[in-house]
Amino acid sequence: MKEKAPIDLNLLKSAYSNLHIVVTNSKTGRKEVISDHDNFSLIYEEFRATCALPILYDREINIGDQYYVDGSVADLLPIDVAHKLGCTDIFVIMAEQIRNITFDKTHQRLVKHLIRKFARRYPKRLKNMLPTNEHILKSNLRRITRPWRNTNIYVLQPSDEEMLISLATNDKEKLHALSKLGINDAKAFLKSTV
Repeated sequence: MKEKAPIDLNLLKSAYSNLHIVVTNSKTGRKEVISDHDNFSLIYEEFRATCALPILYDREINIGDQYYVDGSVADLLPIDVAHKLGCTDIFVIMAEQIRNITFDKTHQRLVKHLIRKFARRYPKRLKNMLPTNEHILKSNLRRITRPWRNTNIYVLQPSDEEMLISLATNDKEKLHALSKLGINDAKAFLKSTV
């Protein structure tokens, strides 16, 4: 990101809205929000932290005196962060359709067992939450259908599930096709909400 598509820090500093990055503290397993960016001197590390998915990336990211991993481990849908910050219109971008999120206990037990086996090097609290904190996810999914008073929640989700790919995919054609789908879905979404 630094070399191929560097962030325009001056533009980021002059942006009208504030940037808040959700991460998971790897020691406590708690969700934390990075809002004070110290002139964005650590922005690449902050972005790396919020994407550092255990097992796939397999490293904790050091920022200050703490270590972090992907924010989705503690909270896959942190809409409460936006609400606490005073947002009244919240846009949720999903990587899959909400209706396909299932909580199949038999399947999930196997997945959790395998993930935890491969995540031995992580602190116990974090390891026990992998792949994500289901209790918070269920609560936030309910919140999408029943928003807070005076709050609107809009959901953008993929229109063609056949095109969805795994996080580990590096097939350029599939990645390009998926990004095209995302752009088209976003355009249709914006037309329908404006």
